[in-house]
Amino acid sequence: MVLIPSKQIVFAQRLRVLKTTMLQPALLDTVATLDLRQIDEELHSLVASEYLSRVAGYGLRGEIVFAVPCIILQKPTLLGYYRLLLGFSQKDFAKYGLGRWLKYEAGNGKQKSLNPREVQPFCAYLNEAAYQLLDALDDLSAPFLHELSLLTLGSQFQGSYNNIIGNKAAGKLFAIIAQVIEARVQLEIHDEHVIQLTNSSGRKVIIRLASDPDVLITEQLKTRIRHILAIEIKGGSDIANIHNRLGEAEKTHIKYKRLFPEVQCWTMVGVKELSPANAKKDSPSTDRFFLLDEVFNNGPAFEEFVEELAALIGLR
Repeated sequence: MVLIPSKQIVFAQRLRVLKTTMLQPALLDTVATLDLRQIDEELHSLVASEYLSRVAGYGLRGEIVFAVPCIILQKPTLLGYYRLLLGFSQKDFAKYGLGRWLKYEAGNGKQKSLNPREVQPFCAYLNEAAYQLLDALDDLSAPFLHELSLLTLGSQFQGSYNNIIGNKAAGKLFAIIAQVIEARVQLEIHDEHVIQLTNSSGRKVIIRLASDPDVLITEQLKTRIRHILAIEIKGGSDIANIHNRLGEAEKTHIKYKRLFPEVQCWTMVGVKELSPANAKKDSPSTDRFFLLDEVFNNGPAFEEFVEELAALIGLR
């Protein structure tokens, strides 16, 4: 079997982009375009002199550690630099009520919509955390600070890579579901996200590819919509992380069963070594577990998957 570093190829491509937007090279390039007197003035206004002196003692300028409003206003994506340096994930930011700032570091927020009056207290808030980081360290250098940022970025990359894997698996499963149904009944609507058909009872069935759950199947009754099946897909093959991912599936299933007690909940997993008994411990709300590899490759569970799916939808 040939070793293919597909994950690292994706990481390398993203890293190359982020060097121009939110990593240390982007910070240094931006500082080179600004008036250092303005940066120094804002640093002295926002940062305690004791900490500025400490950073200077390491031969570093203050903005390499402390957030500066004029830098953020010049290049909003550098919000990500200070977040990564301080070791906060995007989820951490949201937890602390800072989620609205993430759109700027992603390049989705318009620069002109940044209010300088809001940026200043935000920078001061980040700098309070930087004080604690400095208090815990006894030596600093620019390469070391860059490495700290990369440690946080690594976790972020892994999470986004898992999402890529999950999205690919969801799309592939959706295509298989379409093939299974089309072999039995004519599809009335079929695009990348929606399938609609009329089942054997003459009722409309809609299958949606979305998130939370990844696949949702509903049936239109005379007076209401019946939720038939919610499918969560955990396509990663890393067994070390499967318990956390099954926990995510469990949260979605619990939410849906509270809203729609009649719904069936399935979880599709990519980890071949996972036993059904262990999977059930992590997601007791899952009614059926299926191994993605078997469904994708006509394995032993494929016929069972097709039979159960057809029965729930109401197809002969």
